[in-house]
Amino acid sequence: MSDFTTELLRLRSDLAAIRVMVSLLKLHIHATKANFNPAQLRIPAGNARESGRWADGRDSGEIDALLHLANGRRGGIARTPREQYLSALVNEARIAKRRVLQLDPAWRAPEGAYQRGSLEGMIRDREAVRDAANARFDYLTRDVVPRTDPIWGVNRLTKELYAQGFRLDRPTRGDGVLLRHPNGDEVRIMERPSHRWPNEPPQKHYFGFYYRYRARNWPEEGRHVPIPD
Repeated sequence: MSDFTTELLRLRSDLAAIRVMVSLLKLHIHATKANFNPAQLRIPAGNARESGRWADGRDSGEIDALLHLANGRRGGIARTPREQYLSALVNEARIAKRRVLQLDPAWRAPEGAYQRGSLEGMIRDREAVRDAANARFDYLTRDVVPRTDPIWGVNRLTKELYAQGFRLDRPTRGDGVLLRHPNGDEVRIMERPSHRWPNEPPQKHYFGFYYRYRARNWPEEGRHVPIPD
């Protein structure tokens, strides 16, 4: 490789790093102006009406209506242990859906068939939604950086990584930067690719950034972790 080619590659790499750092700075400025709280729980835009047989965010009146439909008698109080379980289960499924949608806006709840008006059918439906949402969330967060919250945006994540001792090591191939800890751990933060290739992880395209973490004793990087906007 000629000296000219080497220098050109270095300049391109430096430019990619500058682009990422500028993007991080812009996010920080916008967050500061908007008095943004990065710890606040948010649902991604476009998910105001989530799919699935039942909508999330039910109040006590809606739960009572479900229980009334299930047991075929009037009244809004859960009278049996199974009815009480359904009441709690509706909330568990809602929380699980809200959590996973913050990392995967395209996730959809399973549409299981159940006997209309059946208490046990309703229970099976909500269990399926809760379990599917938790399984997807666990998959997406298996390789997150220790002592970080997967719901953090890129500005909060970068700030916390620096607080842990990570420092900018070098720009990476593509539009990204590599942060390295003195103990050898690495975090590669990347911008969303401009082109979607077949069979590549969809997590790379959910938001403006994603990252991959590699602990010092791992042979390779972990899964792609989406960074919420």
